Amino acid sequence: MKVILLEELRGKGGEGDVVEVTRGFANNYLLPQKIAMRPLRIAWLSGLCTLIVGYLLTRLCAALVRFVREIRLPE
Repeated sequence: MKVILLEELRGKGGEGDVVEVTRGFANNYLLPQKIAMRPLRIAWLSGLCTLIVGYLLTRLCAALVRFVREIRLPE
């Protein structure tokens, strides 16, 4: 089973590394101790973050456009 390490694991790899471990080791130790995550969960979180950032940037840009249109420069 492939997992992404959330911290260094001696003999396996460091934080952020994708490593292959036995299913039992992952399910019984790494995942419950929050030492690793399943890659699918990371992909889902990444997609969610992309949607949120896109939404916030759209709102920010719209607010900036409204602000700039309201600015009156001195004559």
